[in-house]
Amino acid sequence: MHQQPDITKLQVKTLPVVNQGLIDAVDVVTSPDQPLGVWHLNGIPLAPIVRAYQNNPDDLAVIQEQCEVMLLNKQQQGQVVQWLIGQGGRF
Repeated sequence: MHQQPDITKLQVKTLPVVNQGLIDAVDVVTSPDQPLGVWHLNGIPLAPIVRAYQNNPDDLAVIQEQCEVMLLNKQQQGQVVQWLIGQGGRF
């Protein structure tokens, strides 16, 4: 059963992931619904985005700045924003 999305419950943790056949320690985003963590969304690392959000909740400009630093195109930025909204973010 899925938990109600609550963006305030997102945490960034360093956990092991399989990366190109090797196990690496990587920053992932955990939540009550995803306790094992989510590393990336279609290749986009989520931890830097969540950290930016946590530093300035609900400020879309901060998220956009982080996306630009990560060299994400507009489509990728939209995917990230939609993911955040799905986690309970409000913009």
